[in-house]
Amino acid sequence: MTNDIGDVERSNKMKNSDSEDEVETVSLLNDQTAILHAQEELMDTSDHNGASSDPASPASVDAEEEDDPYKPEATLRLDIDHFSEFAKGTSETHQRLSKPVYVRGLPWKILAMPRETSRSDRRMSRTFGFFLQCNGESDAISWSCTASAVLTVLSQKPGVENHVRKINHTFYQKENDWGYSQFLTCDVSFHTFV
Repeated sequence: MTNDIGDVERSNKMKNSDSEDEVETVSLLNDQTAILHAQEELMDTSDHNGASSDPASPASVDAEEEDDPYKPEATLRLDIDHFSEFAKGTSETHQRLSKPVYVRGLPWKILAMPRETSRSDRRMSRTFGFFLQCNGESDAISWSCTASAVLTVLSQKPGVENHVRKINHTFYQKENDWGYSQFLTCDVSFHTFV
């Protein structure tokens, strides 16, 4: 089950609780690849190029943190090859999950899926659903984790702004994913961001 953020009151509350330090990114590259990045609350977006042989150096410490399943932050990535084919599918046949990244001891994934929704003019529309999933394969019921994230589709075309939406949710066994079933229409995604 995917949980959609749809009600205005909940969205308004989320906007008031989100900080500018949160970054979660979804990038759509060329016609055939979609790259999705997600970051948990207060994530570091700095780029460290190369590791140092000094174990006390910042680059070495960052490498150690990447292997730490209890780290407080991480970056998730999902590549979707042949986005146009992906967009034509259904949420059951074309659902995509990223590889898990452990944060605070829990596995986090990006969940992306094409959706079909009816528009106000009663015509059907293809949309791109984008969700952050926590501990999705666990049957345990006694866990929870609150996270905030910013979901972003990065434009690959000059002059087109990134598409940004935020989430703030307490994940638990019955609500282990959170995001938007209508993050963008597939037409807009394909023609504007790919």
